[in-house]
Amino acid sequence: MDYLDSHGFIILLFCLIDECTEELSQHGNACLHPSEIVTLALLKRMSGKAYRRFLVWLRGTGLFPRLPDYTRLCRLFHQYKEVIDVFSRQLGSLPSAGAVLDSVHCEVIHPIREKRKTKWVGKNKSKGRWVVGMKVVAVVTPQGDILDWTLDTSNVHDNHFAWIVEHFDVQVLSDTGFHSKDGDPENLKICQRGEQNERMVVESVFSLLKRLLGLNTIQAKTRAGFELAVSSIFALFNMLLEMNRRLGLYTQKPSIAHFCCL
Repeated sequence: MDYLDSHGFIILLFCLIDECTEELSQHGNACLHPSEIVTLALLKRMSGKAYRRFLVWLRGTGLFPRLPDYTRLCRLFHQYKEVIDVFSRQLGSLPSAGAVLDSVHCEVIHPIREKRKTKWVGKNKSKGRWVVGMKVVAVVTPQGDILDWTLDTSNVHDNHFAWIVEHFDVQVLSDTGFHSKDGDPENLKICQRGEQNERMVVESVFSLLKRLLGLNTIQAKTRAGFELAVSSIFALFNMLLEMNRRLGLYTQKPSIAHFCCL
């Protein structure tokens, strides 16, 4: 990674996104192309900065000379959320070896301050402590690519998310939390503790998303803002794995830490 600085990383990320969004047209009065907007949305999650500080850092790079005001940039991110969702769901790279399904709690606010939030969050226990926030469910490949995802409040049980695997043609592994007494999808295999240890790849993915991309530190005032942040994080993760392949750094286990040092 010695030959890839921050400027090279931004350019490579833009090129990967532009390959898939080149058919989108730019409005005549717009300052940014849709591929630039999606790139900025992913860079926002990569930087971990607030919008004002993010724009100051971005102007310092000199790569985006026609940046709008930060309030306008926020609206553009929401306007192109459907495009970001495409990158966060790698349905085109469906593996033949199967996939893994699991859930993770994302804390939005500390339990002692739960009354300060609106009703778009839920409360549940996770690993011995109360969590006030959202539950994110993802289907990942053995290589770590995120195929599909959904979310709901933390108090929703895992078995209510089993429907997400119905449109897959491969077998999907999950733990017993997704089992329903009313029946499971045909391609969903419920594994007991200690079975099918290849399921641990999803734990590695969630760990990377939390520690390096801030999945557990999302600051959002609305559910739409939270969904945009999750979609951007998942899209960025998929793009970083694709960068590994393009740069010859692909490994069997997902790894993105070398990009976070730029």
